[in-house]
Amino acid sequence: MPGTSPPTPNVINLVMYSADAQQGRLFMVTRDKDGHLQVVINRYDLTRKGDSWIADEGNGGLATFRAIARYVEKLTEVPAERLTANGDPSACKAG
Repeated sequence: MPGTSPPTPNVINLVMYSADAQQGRLFMVTRDKDGHLQVVINRYDLTRKGDSWIADEGNGGLATFRAIARYVEKLTEVPAERLTANGDPSACKAG
């Protein structure tokens, strides 16, 4: 992600927005050697302020939060996918 360090080329960035698209969370995911997705123990809280986003509550300082906010702002230029969670929440396990 531009503006953050160190470079993480094999990380997938996943943003989940609230139903009203005013809040969200950025999660980072990697694949293990068997191809399973593993959530990185780090996330950023996102809050929408007008046309801008504010990031906080993650690893890093102000420069990282600003870079995350810019990244999320660029995501608003592409269509989002709407997903509905199904299944048994008790089946979710932290790795």
